Order: sequence, then C-alpha cells, then structure tokens
Amino acid sequence: MGLPADSAGPVKQPLIIRSPHTEWDVSSRSELETLLRPTCDQPSVIIDLTNVIFADSTILSELIRMRTHRATRGFSPPALVIASAALRRLMEIVRFQEIFPMYEDLDSALAATTPGVDPSKTS
Repeated sequence: MGLPADSAGPVKQPLIIRSPHTEWDVSSRSELETLLRPTCDQPSVIIDLTNVIFADSTILSELIRMRTHRATRGFSPPALVIASAALRRLMEIVRFQEIFPMYEDLDSALAATTPGVDPSKTS
C-alpha cells in the first residue's frame, strides 16, 4: 500500500552548511569552494553565515558561482542566514537580497524552507 492521497510523505530537511570561520577572504577561497560544493546537488539548502563578521568579494563570487551552478540543475537559490549587520550591509549593497532569500537566524530560514516543520523541534 502507498501513502494516502493527501500525504506528501516525510518532509525532507534542507542541507545546512555552517561556516566554520568568522572571516572569509581570498586566502580561504579553496576552502570556501569545498564547503559550498555539496550544495550543488541538493534541492534545498541553507548557508548559515551566522558567525561570519567579515567577508570580501571572494564570498560574493563563490555564492554567485554556486547559485549559477544550482540554477543549471533546476534548483532554487539557497537561503542565507546572516546575523552580522556588517555582512548584511555588504549583501544589501550588492543587492544579494534580490537573488538570495536572506534570514537573520537559522530558525527563520528553516521555517521558510521546510513547510510544516517546527524548527524548534529540529535541533
């Protein structure tokens, strides 16, 4: 027997990539590429940049590269979690809010990307 007609089955959680650093710049480009690589094969992704307080254009270009690669596979842009006012300002200056969904905390991103799931019960 299959699932009832009104059941969508189990809800698949998004892949969550957490930044291991507080700063991203050109010296950490290859590590950033490695960190973002798994996002290209997952339909739902959250990039958690909560602890990032500094980033240069390296992170911007890698996020664009990852977004473009995901789009070629038919995936939507990943959600970005940005708590730092400075990083949020950088993202606003380059208008990333127009091409990436952005959230101030992981719970908000989870609620938006995983319909029907209470984020307080996923931790």
